[in-house]
Amino acid sequence: LNNETLSVYNNYLYFSESERIRLKNLAKSMFEFGYDGYMKYSYPMDELDPIHCVGRGRDHQNPENININDALGDYMLTLVDSLSSLVVFGNSTEFIKASKLVIENLNFEKNSTIQVFEATIR
Repeated sequence: LNNETLSVYNNYLYFSESERIRLKNLAKSMFEFGYDGYMKYSYPMDELDPIHCVGRGRDHQNPENININDALGDYMLTLVDSLSSLVVFGNSTEFIKASKLVIENLNFEKNSTIQVFEATIR
């Protein structure tokens, strides 16, 4: 790309202040919707099954179920994953509550295999 060809993309490189604020608020409300749903329907499980509105974690009944068990380890993954977003969105009250939940309830003393990719992205 050079200055001449870059001009085609100028409309996509800049957001007006009002558009930036609108998008920031939209992202924040989308996060809050997901976070609140997780805390209401799924905590302390790893994630929320949005179809059935229930928590999902390891399949303890079927340890061979690698579709679930390779990614989920009963580690409150969504809550841990949400901590940084709570900070970015400035919700310090909920960050403190969530941090306490993680400190008091997260336990890595489990007989499970951790999927490196899932652990790394969090």
